[in-house]
Amino acid sequence: MDQIFDFITDNSGALTILVPFLAILGGIWGNRIGAKIQASGGKAQASAARDAARITAEAQRLAALHTDRRIEIAAFIRAARDSVKSASLMFLRPGYDGPAKQAYTDLQVQLAEVEVIAPEQVVELARQVVTAVEDYLQLASSRADAARVTLLLTSQRVGRPGYQIARRALSTLEALRTAYEAEDNEGEQQAFRSAASTALDDIPDISSNEAELLLADAALPTLEPLKHQRHTAFSAALTNLITATRAVLRSNDFEQHQPTT
Repeated sequence: MDQIFDFITDNSGALTILVPFLAILGGIWGNRIGAKIQASGGKAQASAARDAARITAEAQRLAALHTDRRIEIAAFIRAARDSVKSASLMFLRPGYDGPAKQAYTDLQVQLAEVEVIAPEQVVELARQVVTAVEDYLQLASSRADAARVTLLLTSQRVGRPGYQIARRALSTLEALRTAYEAEDNEGEQQAFRSAASTALDDIPDISSNEAELLLADAALPTLEPLKHQRHTAFSAALTNLITATRAVLRSNDFEQHQPTT
């Protein structure tokens, strides 16, 4: 560098020649430096844009998953409630066997949706709900026919012609059930069964097949406690599922972030 300076000092005339070349060289070098800076800045901007796109895509995916989970689990909960409702109606009116079976089929379809979209913890709780529904539906399938005939007897109004014979039939059926539960000897059980059968024969609104249903049902545990037990088990399983789902969906976050007044 000193030699160049000395050369320029000793040959001042050469300065007029070198200045244009130095300007051109400086311009070229400056352009190269600027290009490098722009290129570096462009790469950084492109990298930032790619990161932003990835973050946006992931956020959209998570939002869609959140929505899908909410929709499918809510549909499963509705299907579970419909199944138990249909099974409950079997105890009250004939003709609900088909709707109850269809409701259970719909529940199985919704369970499949939950199994592919929900966390494993929620899936396991959903399966427990299905088990509770199955238990309740099994009880309805095996006891609903007799329950409807029993309802025919218990619905007789005081003072109506059929009231006294209905009460007598119910009393003999209860005595028969007590004999079965106490495991009385076969002769005593048969005596109670004959008394109940005779009382049922006196009721014109009950067919022989319906009377046989009531006599067979008397050998089984009392229905109402079983219904209550299985419905309670279903409610508990459903509550566990709803609680876990709200945690997964963070349903309480909105309430926690509301301003206090």
